[in-house]
Amino acid sequence: KNEDFSLSVGGVRLSAVSVGKQQLSEKALQYRIFSLSDEKSLHQPLFSTRGTSSAVLLKKGRYRIEGQYGWHNVRQVREVDVPTGSTVNVNFEFSVCDVTLKLLSKAGSPMTDVKWTLKYPDGGTVLISQDAAPRLILQAGNYQAMALHQTKAFSRSFVAVAGSGQTI
Repeated sequence: KNEDFSLSVGGVRLSAVSVGKQQLSEKALQYRIFSLSDEKSLHQPLFSTRGTSSAVLLKKGRYRIEGQYGWHNVRQVREVDVPTGSTVNVNFEFSVCDVTLKLLSKAGSPMTDVKWTLKYPDGGTVLISQDAAPRLILQAGNYQAMALHQTKAFSRSFVAVAGSGQTI
């Protein structure tokens, strides 16, 4: 005997591009999906995936989708309604810049044993690192880089330009 039943599911197609000519790395891009229809799922993702494009089946409802590129501050959020039987396209466009921080000696060689702090103009902290030359993927915008080497402190403001690679 055959039985018919219906599922209240729809699809979400996720995609991301970069402003400018920069190619997004599949490994550095992550999506997380949270249900806004279920109190238990507001803080725990229902689904997580990597890559510049993905498709996911979800039950009918309202969802918060986070797209994050890199491990620092390149993050966007979208809220979507997923209807039964339809696919919703969710596109992210990231303004990113690859930034490498280096503290150079007077001779021009990179110094080791450097403590870095990277801040937003309002003082919020983006990064604290003890790597000699940290490489970051940052949201395009203004930053203040501070380096501490032994007892000397150095500081420099810079603008991370979308689609570029910069050494500061």
